[in-house]
Amino acid sequence: MIIRRISFLVFLSIISLSVWAQDSIRLALVYPTVRNIQTFTYLLNSKMIDLPNVELIAVCYAHSDYDYNRTKKYVKDNNLKNISFIDVEGKISYDELYQKNACTKEFYSVFKQTDGIIFPGGDDLPAFTYGEESLFNNVNLNPKRHYFELSFLYHLYGGFQKSSLKPFLDERKDYAILGICLGAQTMSTAAGGTMIQDIPSEVYGMKNYDDVTKQNPQEIHRSPWYNIYSENDILSCSFHSIVMDKQMQKNFVKSPTVLSCHHQAIEKIGKDFYAWAWSPDKKVIEAIQHQNYPNVFAVQFHPEATILYVDKQYRMTPKGDLKNIPDILSDNDKKFHKEIWAYFSTKLENAVKINEN
Repeated sequence: MIIRRISFLVFLSIISLSVWAQDSIRLALVYPTVRNIQTFTYLLNSKMIDLPNVELIAVCYAHSDYDYNRTKKYVKDNNLKNISFIDVEGKISYDELYQKNACTKEFYSVFKQTDGIIFPGGDDLPAFTYGEESLFNNVNLNPKRHYFELSFLYHLYGGFQKSSLKPFLDERKDYAILGICLGAQTMSTAAGGTMIQDIPSEVYGMKNYDDVTKQNPQEIHRSPWYNIYSENDILSCSFHSIVMDKQMQKNFVKSPTVLSCHHQAIEKIGKDFYAWAWSPDKKVIEAIQHQNYPNVFAVQFHPEATILYVDKQYRMTPKGDLKNIPDILSDNDKKFHKEIWAYFSTKLENAVKINEN
């Protein structure tokens, strides 16, 4: 009787695990600040990320400068049932990013427990992480966060750096990874790429923000007006269009306008990545795709920004009129941003289906 009961319980466990695997999609988010949780909760609730039963896994690095107790309190106070937490405790130093380190086992655990992961925006990468001296305008406010994300990504797919580590994605090539802005830069750098530390000065020869205000808007990647005045009703970002390679054109509408907010950019692309999109003059890389892992890609612009989808008024210049951002965008632009999330949703869904088989 005992054996029969145990067998029955095991059978129930197998059935439960099978149902859970089919019905739950586990999406990890690194650097889950309250703001990032609010953003991606909006994308899930509004069906931008259009998948059933998504569990958002907030990956909290203990040595980051951010207090994740704030996020945990926010999730609890707002009764967000679809969000759980994984705490990573290992400490990484700057000289052990691209090798086995104190976080290796924890990286692997997060990888095994999830179907995909998002690396969102943030501050400048430390220049020494890609082998360069740091210029005066390189603003690195959170180095421990960067160490964590660079090392995690290197563990996931490797790079030009010499190491005996086997990329985690060799076990599961369908695993989905999305990088946004800093996330795109980190993804390339982790694979051995380098960075342009300041677009206005290094690419366009500008000496100050006033010079940037006179540039062609298609060459401006972050609002110079905001940096001059720093007033809350001036949008800190800018708008410009992008051009895509033929492969990307198959999935998205052509020549969309995107929301851009960065002064750094990918220079030499990391191992096994290729440029997917550029600024109109092709001087700035706007998207990258991995050659070996089809569900790994990143964008330099901000399709996640809620101001693209909900009314909130900003000025583009100090004397400009207050405008809702969605009113600035064309139907083509709005369609493109929704296509980005539909594309990622498909990649994530495919990762789950392949893993189940």
